[in-house]
Amino acid sequence: MVETRNPASESLMRKLEFNLKETKDVKWPEEKGGEMRHVGIWVRDVPEPEGPWVVTSAGPSFLAPTAEWDGDEPYLIPSGRDDVIVTPYRNTPRDVKEIMELCNAPGVAKWSHGRPFPFTEESAQKRLAPMIPKQAETVALMRDGHAPKVNPFSVIRERATGRYIGDLALLEDYHSGRWELAYALHPDFHSRGIATAVMRAILAWGKEHLEARKIECVSV
Repeated sequence: MVETRNPASESLMRKLEFNLKETKDVKWPEEKGGEMRHVGIWVRDVPEPEGPWVVTSAGPSFLAPTAEWDGDEPYLIPSGRDDVIVTPYRNTPRDVKEIMELCNAPGVAKWSHGRPFPFTEESAQKRLAPMIPKQAETVALMRDGHAPKVNPFSVIRERATGRYIGDLALLEDYHSGRWELAYALHPDFHSRGIATAVMRAILAWGKEHLEARKIECVSV
């Protein structure tokens, strides 16, 4: 049995007031070792205050970010950050190349159960193909002043360069009524507070616009 603990991920969960619900053993993909690993299941029931904010133990209440627009593309600026933004997916050669770099980085591939390894161009297209039309539909709704249907903000980018440095998912499980949260950040950008700021932003935005209050996240 491999004792798998990701202290940075566990620390982030606690900052965001997730509670450890359970641990369980999961068989890792053969291409990543094939062993059984211990993983933690974290849950958070976001409060329902009179306003679009989320309270965390790491700081005071903060407002959900307002979507900004760059032409037809919306993006979020996490509170207190001027170095990163969060955008929809883009099916461009550059993004395909940079998502491959992210997913093949040892510090990402090691901890990810669901991402193929090696992560190829075909893997990237399989990820982008189902998501881009759904996000495009929601972006069109937002542009016309309507409520979004899904979370369109999936890619963490270095603001100065547009580089794809990480990604996230906030997806509704219609059977359980919970939302599933996942994220990855390129090791070059670890230990800068980026993941904390981005997760706070998406939790607050999801609560305000998607009624995403019951959240589940896996730490490995």
